[in-house]
Amino acid sequence: MRAPAPGRPRRCVEGVGSAPATLSLLAIVVSLATSGCRIGSAPTAPPAASTAALLASLQTALPGATVALLIAEADTGRELVSVNPDTLLVPASNTKLFTTAAALEMLGPTYRYATELRAVDVTETGKVDIVLIGGGDPTLGDPSGICIDALLSEIAEAVREAGICERINDLVVDDSWLGADRYCRDWLLGDVDFAYAAPVSAASLNDNLLVIHMQATQDGVAVTSDLPYEIDSGVRVAEGTNITVNRIKPGEPVTIRGTISPGPGVDLYVPADDPPLFWAGRLADGLESRGIHILGLPRAGPAGPGTSLRTWLSPSIAEIVRETNKSSRNLWADLLFQTLGKEIVGDGTFGGGAEAVALFLERSGVRSGETSIVDGSGLARTNLTTARAIMRVLLSMRRSPRRAEFEFSLPVAGIDGTIRRRFAGTLLEGRLAAKTGTLRHVNVLSGYMRGSRDLAFVMIVNGRLGAARDATAAIDGFLVGIALMIDPGMGATGRR
Repeated sequence: MRAPAPGRPRRCVEGVGSAPATLSLLAIVVSLATSGCRIGSAPTAPPAASTAALLASLQTALPGATVALLIAEADTGRELVSVNPDTLLVPASNTKLFTTAAALEMLGPTYRYATELRAVDVTETGKVDIVLIGGGDPTLGDPSGICIDALLSEIAEAVREAGICERINDLVVDDSWLGADRYCRDWLLGDVDFAYAAPVSAASLNDNLLVIHMQATQDGVAVTSDLPYEIDSGVRVAEGTNITVNRIKPGEPVTIRGTISPGPGVDLYVPADDPPLFWAGRLADGLESRGIHILGLPRAGPAGPGTSLRTWLSPSIAEIVRETNKSSRNLWADLLFQTLGKEIVGDGTFGGGAEAVALFLERSGVRSGETSIVDGSGLARTNLTTARAIMRVLLSMRRSPRRAEFEFSLPVAGIDGTIRRRFAGTLLEGRLAAKTGTLRHVNVLSGYMRGSRDLAFVMIVNGRLGAARDATAAIDGFLVGIALMIDPGMGATGRR
């Protein structure tokens, strides 16, 4: 596994527009908009010749790529621009639009996950097992939920209050609320060693990741971890950081090899192969450090009947959806996906999630053959959708009672989330709210633009070559241009 950049693990690869590509498109657009597009107070379909010229410039910037584009009035659905709207393409993280919209509509914005701590009597020994029962909460260990230290302290407090400190046998983590699908079968094998493909579990803590910090020093390489885990490091100091590390497997040390450059350290985010067993060990160590001794072993397994000691509730689905879309968090989206399967069709697996989301899409007006969705995050390259299917969901959510929660969850251009560095200084800064999607050879952006009338848009690029940031720059320049052509008043009124 290559070393991600320092900081939290990257959820997806988002490009930042480069000025030359954007400016070249804008130069074409300004000429077309001022010469051939009627100036008015309401959005109008741009002249076909102007649209064709702008698309030709985009295709030049993205040689060989397939581009699908659909722009419509958000409140009426009237289509203003349509290019390949019914072509099936890979949506990447735009799949999260389906997942999060379905979660808001089918689970409701106030739905919360429950994590239970239970004491289970061990037959004929007088001892008890302490069992943490996962309910699918993706926020445990995250700043938006309860941090690990606080969770450990509250578990220790609950055990002391129950008067069972001297009788604890095993510490058990139960993740049976969802199915046994750790990975979607359609994910690439090469992805699963990376933080963005951490395994899915109903008992997930800290995104099921071990954080390892590496720093070049005069004496070699210093290695520290946020968990007491055995690390076998063969990393040496040399020019050029190139580190490989495989996901954690039970009973095996984390093996790290490669080189690290002098200078700032590197944070590695290593996914655990077996989340409940991995975190049972983490919780047992944490309780020991708080003076509570575990007589038996940390292990994973189902909980039997017993005494409930404490229950933790997650933030609301509305809050979880917002973080999922703003930061494009894959594990969170896949937990939402499996939760939909569990709650809607009684099957908490990827297959169940696909069935539940298909029901939502049908209710949103998406027709048979317009989508094929196999996961909640969009990591699978076998996900397929048309631009029209995404547009149907955008328009459906515009009419939904959940509209505010859905639209509030989308990153805002130049402001936050995965497009906080995009569209800065353009007429779309602060006006465009949209979900990104990035895989190798894939760039997608879909959402809403505010203007004299609000617009919904979908733009999918598949098969592009070259750097992702160059494709992002071309897409951003095109969208700024087409927005100005459709609604010239945007350029005069400034950011709203």
